[in-house]
Parts: sequence; C-alpha cells; structure tokens
Amino acid sequence: LSLAATLCRAAGLGGLQPGVRGGIYTDSDDLFIGADVKFNVLMFNADPSVEYVFIDGGTMMTFNADAFISVLNLPAVSGFVGGGVGLMYLKPDEGDSSQDPLVNVIAGVGFGVPFSPYVMVKWVFADQNDGFVIAAGVRF
Repeated sequence: LSLAATLCRAAGLGGLQPGVRGGIYTDSDDLFIGADVKFNVLMFNADPSVEYVFIDGGTMMTFNADAFISVLNLPAVSGFVGGGVGLMYLKPDEGDSSQDPLVNVIAGVGFGVPFSPYVMVKWVFADQNDGFVIAAGVRF
C-alpha cells in the first residue's frame, strides 16, 4: 500500500484510503463483501472496488470504477453522490460464465469518526441483472 500511496502522490492524487464493505443486493437477498481504495482526483473522489456476491448455485463478482463528489460537508457527517462503470462476472455451477458491463448510481453518507464509516445505496444497471444495493463500510 505504501508503494500505491507514493505513486498516487507522484501522479497528483491524494488521500489514499483503502476500505472494506459489505451489504445486500436487495432484489435477490444476496449478501456481498468488497474492498475498495478511495483517492482524490481533482474535485472528485475515485473509488475503484471489487465485490464478491454470495449467490446460490454459482459465483458472482463485480469490478467497479466509481467516482463521487461531496454534496454535504459538516464536521461529523458528509454526503456524497456519484456513479461509475464496471464489469459483472457471473458463473453458474452449470453452464457458461458471462461478463456484462454495468453502470452504478451511488448516494451515501460518511461519518467523521475514526475508521471513516459510511453507508450507501447503489443502483446497478447490468444486462438482465439490475439491482438495488445497500452497503456499509469503513476506511483505513
């Protein structure tokens, strides 16, 4: 991580914050875990992530390149909105795997306390796999 932080500073990127999150895809009641790295790019916060979704009968993962902006900046709480693009990987136990492009629309609230906890909602638009996600996470 220190190498990544050095590279980000050299490229003019700042505030490298790795994090973990978990939540639920509400349409299917499937839980997920994920990891992300938030960093500043100009006036945006970039937030690439990977998520593993616990589905019955197969494997599902998403790889996301999201960005957001702050819409509320108070000492103890901040709001954010944004979106991004990604790839959904789905491999049923029987049958062929698929990789579908996706679009995310995100809104959330972060808290100004240690570990920077946050909650967010995410609308995922993918070929025949649209969904609504509720997540919570922390940053280090």
